[in-house]
Amino acid sequence: MRVLIIHGIKLTRKGSLARRYKNRLIKGLELAALSGFDRIVISGGRTRRRFPSEAEAGLDFLREKMKDGGGRLIDIENIILEERSVSTVQNILFTKEALGHILPSKTVGTSEVTGSGTIGTTKAAQPDWGDIREIKVIVQGDAAIRAAYLYRKLWPEIKGRAKIVTAPGSTFVGWIYESLSYLYARLPFSDSFVLTRVAQRIMRNRD
Repeated sequence: MRVLIIHGIKLTRKGSLARRYKNRLIKGLELAALSGFDRIVISGGRTRRRFPSEAEAGLDFLREKMKDGGGRLIDIENIILEERSVSTVQNILFTKEALGHILPSKTVGTSEVTGSGTIGTTKAAQPDWGDIREIKVIVQGDAAIRAAYLYRKLWPEIKGRAKIVTAPGSTFVGWIYESLSYLYARLPFSDSFVLTRVAQRIMRNRD
């Protein structure tokens, strides 16, 4: 399976797509026209209360582009909308969860020590991540380093198969923001629940 993931960006106050987000979606069309994908995930939740989710707004944009002759993406039924995330971390975790539901599963045995000190083995079904041959993730260049790091950290099962593809639209402010966000992600206490909630409020799907 070949997968394309497009990270959403918070809609403008009027509910329209930011230029950076449009650039990501257009890049997705270009990549699909070159090689095609088995699944495309548009990831982004409802970050403006009065408007649809970032994912839904992105799909509407792609539909209009395809009507205007902007290229064929894939069949609409093969597009997955991930509509819960409000941060890059959640983009990755919820996309991973969504793809896990459609992949074939495999049974994995794990060992654990029981109360009596004996070692027991339990079996559980897990997604067969080996079924994914390639993942391409579209972000801007100023977000590439942080995105690559977070994919390695949060989705180790696809190590070596996830490639970051950049779309136009990087800015100087973006480089500063993303550099600070990357440094925060590398901190040993960045997984703290309180700090994570604070960071989500500050970084609420800017990218």
